[in-house]
Amino acid sequence: MLSKAQKNWMIAIGIVSLVLGLIVALPFRSIPGLNNGENIFVVESVLKLILGVVAILLAIYPAIKKYQQLYNYREVSKLTLVMAYFPIVIYIIATIINIIQTLSFDYVSAGVGSVLSEKMLGVVVSALVAYFVFAVYALLRAYKIMMRFDMKDNIILDVVIFLFIVCFILLEWRINVVYGKAYGDIAEYKLGNSLIFFVYILLVIAFCLTLRWIIRTFKKDEQLIHYVGGEGYEYEIKQKEHHRAYNDILDDFEMYFDENSDDYSKLQIEEVTEEESHEEEVQTAEVQDEYEDEEEDNQEVFVAEPTLEEINTTDSEEVKSLNSEKAEIAKVVAEKHAMLNEIEAKQAALEEAKAELRKQRADYEALLAEVQAMKLESVEVETPEVVAPTKKTKKIVPSFEKMVEYANSFSDHEGFKAVANPKGNLIKYYIGKKMYLVMQSTNNDYRISFITSSNKFVEYLKARPGELIAPKNLKDNYWVKLTNKGKEEAKFMRKVIKEAVLTAEKQIADEAAAKQAERKAKAAARAKERAALKKAQQESNK
Repeated sequence: MLSKAQKNWMIAIGIVSLVLGLIVALPFRSIPGLNNGENIFVVESVLKLILGVVAILLAIYPAIKKYQQLYNYREVSKLTLVMAYFPIVIYIIATIINIIQTLSFDYVSAGVGSVLSEKMLGVVVSALVAYFVFAVYALLRAYKIMMRFDMKDNIILDVVIFLFIVCFILLEWRINVVYGKAYGDIAEYKLGNSLIFFVYILLVIAFCLTLRWIIRTFKKDEQLIHYVGGEGYEYEIKQKEHHRAYNDILDDFEMYFDENSDDYSKLQIEEVTEEESHEEEVQTAEVQDEYEDEEEDNQEVFVAEPTLEEINTTDSEEVKSLNSEKAEIAKVVAEKHAMLNEIEAKQAALEEAKAELRKQRADYEALLAEVQAMKLESVEVETPEVVAPTKKTKKIVPSFEKMVEYANSFSDHEGFKAVANPKGNLIKYYIGKKMYLVMQSTNNDYRISFITSSNKFVEYLKARPGELIAPKNLKDNYWVKLTNKGKEEAKFMRKVIKEAVLTAEKQIADEAAAKQAERKAKAAARAKERAALKKAQQESNK
């Protein structure tokens, strides 16, 4: 990715290259005031030779940026790739235009001979036209070829382009020198011919179109993916990424070490000499021998420990108090075990009761939704029969069937279910057991009730008061009711239906996550209680 300053440099290089190409393409002998100069042909040859070197220098900075991006196997800026060859190709195109115009001099009308034979002149002009077509195509498409080449191929391509511009620099210099010496004193050659007028027009048009193309490329700032097929290239990328990651780790470690160097300098490391090491080995061996002697003594002399009754009758009051405390601790541990078992039993019963309660609540909500839908259906069915039995059904756009078809397009979602009444004018949509959408059609309109988040619920009601309302018959979630009488946009209704699906899935996921967190918290609490009991047992055993 190029920075703003780098982009400005690239666009500046492009504009300078265009101006350079315009100067190279124009024959100086056709410019009024310059054609009478004594050394105009020499000046033109030397100046255009220098401009060829300048074109090569202008391509160096973009080429460096191109190879940096290709080396890192990252996305490459299209502007960088184009500017890497743009100055050179523009110079080649301008050189071809200048040479063709020079070779088209009508030496017959001037009454002089030709520098080249007619056959050779035709071959040279044909070759230059072919090069011109190829250069224009390369100007527009060469960046795509570069993205398919690896580093070595790009180097070879740049060398070929460099050789091309060197050849054209020398070719233009040689032709200008030869034609200047041969026809420099002829007035017709200095004035030019009618072809120059058309060359001027084409150059102005080409300059404007090319400048517009550069500006569009600059504004788009398109990023291209550099990819070369083959297992070898993929292995090379992996090795590069591995080395880069390894170097990043080392850099991070060095930065961390530098930041904490003061703490490391305070550490004291004692060096152990060979004599001290030998003394430590001798001391260790002596300690080991003493430990083995003590074990043998312990095996030979056996002292019987007194029983609990003997301790109670013969030991001191301190020992008796310790034994009584031990008995009390054992009693407390037993009580804790009993309490823990009782809590676990109650917890299991509570979980079963909660599961049963959730099931009953879900069944109750489903039945309540069906009853409410039946009430709505009865109200909507009775109204046209009593008030306007002969009223025709109003045509609404978008139709109810189109919206139902869009709502059914989410059938690939997990747990999707659509429940319709026998008449088909009332449809309820579920994700699992959660109802998220109710669609009802009447003779004059149709209603869409959908769930949404708390923030969206407030936004909808404030944005369109009276049109988006909270239905009274749906209260177990953030429900919003929309009535379409032919004025609603299909895009908005599809949007709220899609948001309802996503909201339902998010609520289901959040509920599952909350249950999982609750189970983990309870498991952690039980583990903590067990750890406390275990610690108490260990202390009582001591």
